[in-house]
Amino acid sequence: MKIIGFIRRRPDFTFAEFSHHWRTDHREHALKLDRWLKGYKQAHLLPGPIPDMQRPADGCPILWVNRAEDLVELAASREFLDGAGLDEPRFMEGRSSGLAVEEQILIPPPLHHAKKLMLFLGLAPGTAVGDTSAWSTKHASGHVRNHALTHDGIDPAIAFDRVDEIWWPDEAAYEADRLASFPLNIAIDPVRCRAALVEELVVIPPPRTASHRAA
Repeated sequence: MKIIGFIRRRPDFTFAEFSHHWRTDHREHALKLDRWLKGYKQAHLLPGPIPDMQRPADGCPILWVNRAEDLVELAASREFLDGAGLDEPRFMEGRSSGLAVEEQILIPPPLHHAKKLMLFLGLAPGTAVGDTSAWSTKHASGHVRNHALTHDGIDPAIAFDRVDEIWWPDEAAYEADRLASFPLNIAIDPVRCRAALVEELVVIPPPRTASHRAA
């Protein structure tokens, strides 16, 4: 089970201060939760807008667990309550929200890349989640579509239908696809879309399972 989270920095923190605390102090607390976390990556959203697109948050933790019940056990554990749980208010505003997704690997993620984009999509009514390609990926070196499993109990602000993770080998490849990507596909609801370039930090390497199938 894969969860894409959304966190915001404390108002009195600069983006650099928020990012530094998350990748250092909070990372150390997260490493103590490997009993429940079978994979954990930090996607640090980089400053700078994508044309016509807002950012969804300041950071996106990406988690893998064996089952949904593991998240309940984690939240009640002494390791979390005395560690990561206490640390969250030291750099975050409020609590994190998360979207459970199913991965569809179109191009396996590369080991090395120059650019990574996360594209958070709300689809127009009547559009199936796999019917549209919202961003040009002709020059991409990796592409994973994450389909939302449910919107039940989800904060409407993050009730996306799909989250695309796209990697490029260099700046030129990214720019070529970026310039070919606008305007967005008409099947996308622009009011419910967000995008950001991210810096990815692997804390606990994610698993490779049968569910990570190629399209």
